[in-house]
Amino acid sequence: MHYNLGCDKTLGYLNSIAAHTGEASGTRRKQLKWTQTMKSHRVSHILLLGILGLVLVIPAPLAWYLGEVDLAEMHSGTMDPSGKRSTYLGRFMGMSVTVLVGFMLFLVCVVTVWQAFMA
Repeated sequence: MHYNLGCDKTLGYLNSIAAHTGEASGTRRKQLKWTQTMKSHRVSHILLLGILGLVLVIPAPLAWYLGEVDLAEMHSGTMDPSGKRSTYLGRFMGMSVTVLVGFMLFLVCVVTVWQAFMA
């Protein structure tokens, strides 16, 4: 989420709100300028890929990868952390489907080789 706080009028208004709530205005201004430089999260894309991965399987590893990248950026402070819980969910769906399909492919290979030796 990007904030457009380029005008002093907005900062003055926010500082007056901070003064009424008892919050230090310098802290609020520093916090607002810090969030202004953060990248927006891609939680909707990650959740969509995770849900599609449950049905189509192919998008699941992509949801896992994008979730890992976004969570790393959220932890480092360069991305908006407001979508962290949903990013965890999308990453988990992608991870679980990828691991489950990988395990199933492994079992199919083992059964195929077993049947070839028994025949």
